[in-house]
Amino acid sequence: MKFFFLFIAAFCSLFGLAQNDPEPNLSIETFQRPEVLQDFKLKPYKNIKKYNQGKLRFETDYDSVGNVIKTQSYTGDYIYVHEYKHKGNLRIFYKDSKITTLDEFPKDKKSESQVFKVNFDKTGKIIEGESGRISVDNVYRKLGNTYYDDKERPIKYTDVEGKSSTNFKYNRSNLIAKEYVYEANNKVDKTILNFKYKRNLVVYSETIKEKYVDGKLIDKQTSSTAIINYKRKQPVKKVFKNRETTEERIYEYDENHNMTYYSVKIYLNVDNSLKSEEWYKYVYENNLKVYSHAYDGDSTHPDGKETIANYEYKNGLLHKVYSTFNIEKDRKLEVEYFYNQHKHMIKKVHTILDINSTSIEEYKVEYF
Repeated sequence: MKFFFLFIAAFCSLFGLAQNDPEPNLSIETFQRPEVLQDFKLKPYKNIKKYNQGKLRFETDYDSVGNVIKTQSYTGDYIYVHEYKHKGNLRIFYKDSKITTLDEFPKDKKSESQVFKVNFDKTGKIIEGESGRISVDNVYRKLGNTYYDDKERPIKYTDVEGKSSTNFKYNRSNLIAKEYVYEANNKVDKTILNFKYKRNLVVYSETIKEKYVDGKLIDKQTSSTAIINYKRKQPVKKVFKNRETTEERIYEYDENHNMTYYSVKIYLNVDNSLKSEEWYKYVYENNLKVYSHAYDGDSTHPDGKETIANYEYKNGLLHKVYSTFNIEKDRKLEVEYFYNQHKHMIKKVHTILDINSTSIEEYKVEYF
């Protein structure tokens, strides 16, 4: 059983990153836009290097239409490298590697790499996708295959041993079911994700776990559910429930669809007591965020942690953010943003005003 869930986690990571897994992502929120919106169309990037206190920390390469084709993260002893190739909106290649910078371990200059690629016939039609690993000795080991329908959507994944598989089922353009299966000896474990839609928006999902022995169903449980309500195609309420907790999220917006309020409350199912709570309030002027107030607390710290921020703009671009927060002790933080002639951010200076501590992030941009 443990291996089954490890397989799911590993496959989800590799498949999802490599091939834009069609599973609706209900729990990760995308409404909170980054403070600085970088407009690729204004001037296409070729490469961006991020420096923190003068040290290179992150690097991203793009193709001419804005797709990320390579990222490198520098963390001290290791460099984490992700490489991608695209065909239109389809990601056809992905490679994930870890390279050590330690000279005393020459054998381990590169750890095992995860690889995913899509194979085509001479007409350009997808034959199948293939996932695998490359060892430190550059030996490739195939792990499994992904099969597609005529709309280039994944319909089935199988591992090379025939023990693990993932099946996808669609209704028109929507994924309505995703099934993980693991078989060992006379036992079969299944995890089934079902989705229901209204006007192409997910309104309900459930996760069902089933166990079979000798072809007979011996256990079936609904392990989690999600219910989502919308207004003007924006979520106004989400409720996630599993065996231990119920999580309730509330959303409010202004007439321009900007989020003005967002809250998360988590309750213990055993007694319906409040385990934790967080909320965010936003104020806008001319669709630009000028004020925010955030609170994060739980049952053991009822006073919670609060952050208040005010935003200043210059020529339509975010110029400064002043924040106060009460983590450990009251702090006052100023963040100042600098841009180049293409309105792309090239520097961000963080200053903790009450202790006069400054850190600098710099971005070196190369264009096509």
